[in-house]
Amino acid sequence: MVKLKLFIACRIPEALLQGMDELVQKGFYENRSQAVRAAVVQLLKQTVWQPRQEEASNIPTNIPFERMEVEER
Repeated sequence: MVKLKLFIACRIPEALLQGMDELVQKGFYENRSQAVRAAVVQLLKQTVWQPRQEEASNIPTNIPFERMEVEER
């Protein structure tokens, strides 16, 4: 289990809070905090983490290595 170290507070519109409560009531999440964490993880995957993975996957890994001759001076 990941140790939680920070506490944040934020204001959200009532409609979002009601939707979050509905997810908790339906058993998708145990509580509001868990729902918020899941939403943050999803946002990071879509906007920060995924683009980095795509960039990394676009780096060719099968480039043949060619030895270069270097002239001594």
